[in-house]
Amino acid sequence: MNAPDTNFKNDINTIILNLMKLLPKKKDAKLYKDDKFVRHMSGIHSEAKSVFPLCFSGLRLGAQSEFGTVKLVQNYRFGSDRQFESITRLLQKEVAPKRVDDGLVLDLTRSAVATYTKKVNNGHVRFISTLSDLTASENEMVVERRNESYMSLTSFSIKNGNFANLRILTQYMYRLLPVLCVGGEFAFSPFGENSPKISFGYRYDLPSMAISGTISQLGLQICFFNELSKELRVATVATQTLRGTVLSLALHKVRADSDLKVFVDSRCCVGATFEKNLLFEEATATRLIKMRASSLVDKRGRIHFGLGFDLDF
Repeated sequence: MNAPDTNFKNDINTIILNLMKLLPKKKDAKLYKDDKFVRHMSGIHSEAKSVFPLCFSGLRLGAQSEFGTVKLVQNYRFGSDRQFESITRLLQKEVAPKRVDDGLVLDLTRSAVATYTKKVNNGHVRFISTLSDLTASENEMVVERRNESYMSLTSFSIKNGNFANLRILTQYMYRLLPVLCVGGEFAFSPFGENSPKISFGYRYDLPSMAISGTISQLGLQICFFNELSKELRVATVATQTLRGTVLSLALHKVRADSDLKVFVDSRCCVGATFEKNLLFEEATATRLIKMRASSLVDKRGRIHFGLGFDLDF
């Protein structure tokens, strides 16, 4: 091999190494200590519904950076970008609270969210302020208390600074038995025309299995979750609403550097997502890119594909 060829290969290797240094370093996952407190009413179905994939279409690129208590998020979407919910939600507040540190999250394409938490006695008060598209805003105050016997949560939210949009929501869960919890949710708008929303729920826990249910004005839902092994989880959700009955099955396969979710339901919908951690080893650090692929066949027989990449600096 002559000298020009060797120099050319060295230059290519140098360029590749410099590009790899622009990729984010692999971070250690944040570990939170699990407690024995009663879980939130909003999270009674969390394990079962987390098995189902969140399918999307189009091309996505996401990047986030942390600067102390400020997190900068950038999301770019190309093509026909859509997101598909495979499971119906019957509760007014059915999103399991995420363990997010206080601070400011800036999304350059959508919104800004500021969070502040104050501990009070055996509970805490959380203030959340959201600004969307520089035109719409929402301010929320959440008062929560949890222990080994019960959980209570009260939320006051106002949209666009107009008290006519005031919304009050309360949730309560009580542990009847070591493996059985029951609770309810009540939501209403004091100055609104909509009628109050009332829901009831239960959850039965075993070491690797959970059965939970919800009944509300929107319908009835029963969820079954089973962790067959550390790498394999399955879930079944049956939902009865005015639109009919839907039975959904899902499987979640977990590996050290990949994640596969597949679901099918009685409407002939079939979907799957695949996540892969692409690691690039260096002498001093490990670089990481998260790749996500999605496919879905909806109830009308239309096929949707999606591909995404996430960078966490």
